[in-house]
Amino acid sequence: MASRDPPRRLATILAADVVGYSRLMAEDEDATVRTLKAYRAIIDRLIDRHDGRIFHTAGDSVVAEFGSAVEAVRCAITIQDELRVRNAELDEARRMNLRIGINIGDVIVDGDDLLGDGVNVAARLESLASAGGICISGGTFEQVKNKLSIGFEDLGPQAVKNLPDPVAAFRITGAPVTVRDSGPGTPALRRGPSPGALIAAGVAVAGLGFIVVTWLPEPGSIPLVPVPLFRSPQPVPPGPVAGEPVAAATPVEPSVASTPPSGTGTGFLAPPAAEAPPARSGTEDLATAGLPAGEIAALVTGLTIRGTRRKDGQPFTIELHEAGRAGYAFPRGGAGAGTTFRASGEWRVEDGRFCMRFRGFNGGEEACPVLRHEDGNLVAQRPDGTPLDWTFTRTDPGRSAVAPSGNADSTDEMDADAIRGYVAGSTLRGVRPRDRRPFTIALRGDGTADLSVERPDRAPFRETGRWWSEDYRFCMVFATFGRGETLCPRIVTSGARPVLTKGDGTPLPWTLER
Repeated sequence: MASRDPPRRLATILAADVVGYSRLMAEDEDATVRTLKAYRAIIDRLIDRHDGRIFHTAGDSVVAEFGSAVEAVRCAITIQDELRVRNAELDEARRMNLRIGINIGDVIVDGDDLLGDGVNVAARLESLASAGGICISGGTFEQVKNKLSIGFEDLGPQAVKNLPDPVAAFRITGAPVTVRDSGPGTPALRRGPSPGALIAAGVAVAGLGFIVVTWLPEPGSIPLVPVPLFRSPQPVPPGPVAGEPVAAATPVEPSVASTPPSGTGTGFLAPPAAEAPPARSGTEDLATAGLPAGEIAALVTGLTIRGTRRKDGQPFTIELHEAGRAGYAFPRGGAGAGTTFRASGEWRVEDGRFCMRFRGFNGGEEACPVLRHEDGNLVAQRPDGTPLDWTFTRTDPGRSAVAPSGNADSTDEMDADAIRGYVAGSTLRGVRPRDRRPFTIALRGDGTADLSVERPDRAPFRETGRWWSEDYRFCMVFATFGRGETLCPRIVTSGARPVLTKGDGTPLPWTLER
């Protein structure tokens, strides 16, 4: 009897691989293995959440099957976002980045394994991706292009190893679709603006009080939306009542003599342009010179932005203060319910771009939203036109929604100096989870931290690390303790005794002796 051909099926394959894994292993095997295990736990969980199945692993690589191309791409975006947040806590040299390739194709089923060009193409696309990036095939692009609010860049047909024909490849970006000239095997697609055109479009139109800045957000990052506009080329005059929407001011012809607001001379803000552009009459003229930096800074200084976190649905608040200072806050959930996460950050204006960065916001990456005028309102969106759910009001300097009020009883309500004064000279005591060995950490006034871990049959293990304070956060790091990761326990005073928790409010079995 003739042998039966092996079964086949159509599947979407995701191939992921660690960038520079050999270098990381050569420099520190133990730390690299620990990081890989932690990251694999995240990857495995997200693949399962998106109805995927891992069918092959080899050291630092993972290959998974999905029944849906959309879910495969969503999974890849979420993985990169999650790992980007984790990497932000590591030294740059120790960060572990993934490249991800995705292909939809016919595969051979061999038990629990999958074989064939459908799998091989995904692996080749992975090698074309940048560190932290995602590269998908033309077939995958056709399946997801109208179903996900993300951008793509057409890389054109790519010649790859061991495949006779070029592979149509697309890179996932935060920008609208850009497509090269079609060639053999390249899908016929409508043209979108080129990256150069997007940069040229990053301008502010003076007459209508628009700020249009290029934003290439990481996929899955927190959104930004409509709101009323305040606009003046002069330093911000007394505005509307604090807490009310920011109304559009009458457009004023920019003046070279306009005085920039305080803070324009800081490192976050570029000096005003030597010559102001003429007023514009509509939103269609996006390729001309925009507002001077001083005028954009005058517009955004004093704004309060409110929106909703995509990750957990919690409302957030951002306050933009003078001199490029900013604050970010949202109510915690879970074990930390009833408390507020706070982070200080920065904003800047340069070359027509308004950008800001905070810990815990947009994966820790800088976000440069598009701000424009629409029907007398200030609205925020991505460059592809996707509206973002932000509202804008003027901050009352005496009633900040971000800064804590009253006597602080927690490190997430203290500024850096207050935290430093609170913990300097203190001793932390706890028990190491993995082996239940007691430890002490002496926090010296010079920023060093002396660790001692008790051992039953020999002298205590000792090492010196460092500690520091930021607004609303106390942190420390050691070469080996805590697996070399930055530790930022939250300290809350409960009566006369400080209580320590994780950042999300989960209790820590530690004590602080002052």
